[in-house]
Parts: sequence; C-alpha cells; structure tokens
Amino acid sequence: MENTIQVKETRNNNLDFIKAIACFFIVTIHIRFPLPLGIYTDAIGRFGVPFFFMCSGYFFLKDGDITPSRLGKKALHVLLLYLIFEAVFCIFDICLYLYYKVPLEQLVKEAFNPTRFLYLVCFNLPLFTIPAWFLSALLYSYLIAYLLIKVFKLKNTWIISLILLVIHYTLIVVFLCLNNELAMNAKLYRNFLLFGLPFLLLGIEISRHKEFFQKFKFKWYINLIVLIVLVVLACVENTIYFNLHKNADLLISSSLLAFYLFVVALNGRNVENKVYNVFAFIGLNLSLYVYLTHHMFVDIFRKILPKLDNMVLNYFAPLITIVLSLILSFIAYLVVNKVKLLKSSKLVEKEN
Repeated sequence: MENTIQVKETRNNNLDFIKAIACFFIVTIHIRFPLPLGIYTDAIGRFGVPFFFMCSGYFFLKDGDITPSRLGKKALHVLLLYLIFEAVFCIFDICLYLYYKVPLEQLVKEAFNPTRFLYLVCFNLPLFTIPAWFLSALLYSYLIAYLLIKVFKLKNTWIISLILLVIHYTLIVVFLCLNNELAMNAKLYRNFLLFGLPFLLLGIEISRHKEFFQKFKFKWYINLIVLIVLVVLACVENTIYFNLHKNADLLISSSLLAFYLFVVALNGRNVENKVYNVFAFIGLNLSLYVYLTHHMFVDIFRKILPKLDNMVLNYFAPLITIVLSLILSFIAYLVVNKVKLLKSSKLVEKEN
C-alpha cells in the first residue's frame, strides 16, 4: 500500500480502485457485521492484505529493475510511517488507559518487555497498533526481495513464493488437525516470511512478466463467474473455520481471489468515471491510512457496543468505522501533502 500525491497518467487506476474496496473489507474483519453476514464479509476481506503486498511488489520495480536508491527510498518511507503510527497509537493507548483509570505501569509492562521486542523483531508484532505489522513485514520483505533478486540473482522467485505459501497453509491445517492452540497464534503466520514476502514476490514476478499476464484477457462474464466462484469458496472456507471456532488470517480461496483480481485489473483499461475515480483516489492516497487508523475506532466501538446491546447499531458500526477512518485519513493526506509542499518550496528558495 503506497500513498502518493496524484495519479500519474500511465498508472493503472483499476489496481487503486480494488485497493479502496480491499481496505473497506479489511475494516469489516476487525469490526464484524452480525452473523451470518459477518462471516461472509470477513471471508471476502481476507483478499485485501495479500492484494496490498502484491501491489507493493508490483510497484517496487522501476523500469524492470530494483536499484539500491529505490530500495533505500522505499525502506525509509515505510520505516518513517511505522514509527509515526506506533507513536500515534502509543498516545492513543495512553489516553484509553487514563480514561478507564488503568495504571500506565500496566501499559509499560505489556508493551516494553523482552518478549514483546522479540515478537516485534521475529514476527513483526507491533508494540501498540496491530495493523502496523504490515509496515514492518513490508520493510523486511523489501530487503529480502532485494537480496534474492540483486545479490543472489534469482530469476524465478515465484517458486520461493509458492513454497512459503504452501508452508503457511500446511502449518494451519496441521495445527487444526491436532487441535493445537498454535493454530490460533496469528503471529506465527502473519509475518514477513510466511505472509508478506510470498505475496510481495508474486507482485514482483507479475511486474517482471507483465506481457505474459496481459495475454490472459477473458470476457467480462467469464471473469464475473470466476470471481463469484472464488468468493463463494472463500465464504465456505471461512465458515468451516468458524464452525471449528478458529480464525485464519489467510484463506486459500481468498489468496486466489487476490491474484485473479490483480490480473483482471492489470488487463483492464483505465475507467473514466467520476465514482470510479473517487474510489481510485481513495485506493491510491487513503487506503494505507484507512488500514492503519481504523483500529482507533474499532477499539472505541468494542467498548461501546456491548453496553448498548443494539442490533441496528451493530450493523452500522462497520460502516461508521469506514466513514470515520476515511475522514481521518483524508485529513492525514492533506497534512502530508502540505508538509511536502513546504519542503519543496524551501528547496526552491535555497536554490534561488
């Protein structure tokens, strides 16, 4: 997920459109609609994070190559975002602890201890905001992808991607069959190695072999049928996990859905439509902020909803969270752009 000031003419706005849809569905994972609707929106939303990693991999290459300066720019950008959002959520957590009169010593013990730092380094588990795992996993994935492609000169990284995903799915199934609590331990699977890296590499390979994937152009009704089948399979797969009282961050069918949507978007023409362009703008400029900030409102609703016990509000809570996240994200977008403009104007003044 990347935020830039404006859409370039050559940029595929179909990818940005789907990123907007993806970030909305991701919100419904963390604050679900009442059952059974919540199971289905949760299932569909599981395509979102894989799609974001694929987009990051796709745009990691520039002119078919990855230069050290390109890596440095991407890594610095991601690291800066990570530190900013961890700091913001640290302040947010302090406010919550003070409001609920919980001793701040408890927050310090939970966030700043050797085990938590070990989880941060090894499994990308953030200190304060869970969605920030995406940024640390993305940072690791960028570095490893650069080493694999530029240092070790690997030409078929899709094989590594496939192996890592097979390990991911196999571990979940094995632990589920053993009825092991490790199957519920998300940090073992939701990390750079078994989640971020394979999808980032997949995006890189699509970028490398763009001409090959652009050959797979099907009629709109064939794409629709395939997408419906994958959505149904994702809902069935997620229902199975729900009946087993388990929760899988990554579904096989949702991974296939992310891949197929990516190829369909890649082969589609840029759409010139006001509504479509609004979603494309959200996907390009706001989707990362929505992903990172929505947990603030999720935490608030989780405190409020049980007390109100209102079914109507439960249905509207995910939608309200999306709207509030969009508003906050747009404010963040304006602030960032203002800072960039100030920096550029100062550079111009210095040159003059």
